[in-house]
Amino acid sequence: MSKNWIVFFGFIDILKIEKLISIITKLINGRIVLNYLNVFGILFTSLIVLTGFFLIKNKRIGFILSYAEFPIRLLFSFLSFNFLLWINKIIVFDNMIIWTLFLTFLEIARLIITILIHKQQIKNARP
Repeated sequence: MSKNWIVFFGFIDILKIEKLISIITKLINGRIVLNYLNVFGILFTSLIVLTGFFLIKNKRIGFILSYAEFPIRLLFSFLSFNFLLWINKIIVFDNMIIWTLFLTFLEIARLIITILIHKQQIKNARP
């Protein structure tokens, strides 16, 4: 497995900064109100961006945060590959359930690849 995958996953996590800026801008402009869900969104999106930086630097904490975030990503649809939704604007899918299942499959594949790379790095670090 290549370390380039981890850099790619870190980069797509950093892309979430756009969502973070969007939420904060809407709060400042008064288009949304500050409630528990928005606070959670801001905190979790910030954590995802931070995880992206750690993954790009190939730090162990990045892997740990990535594993810890996985159930929350699935539960609240904070999927890594949501940026692919722009395809849905070009090619209109009538069945969003299939599209959501596809993005969920990609998220699970990301987890498996991350685990394999992390195991390989731990194995290579042993004397």
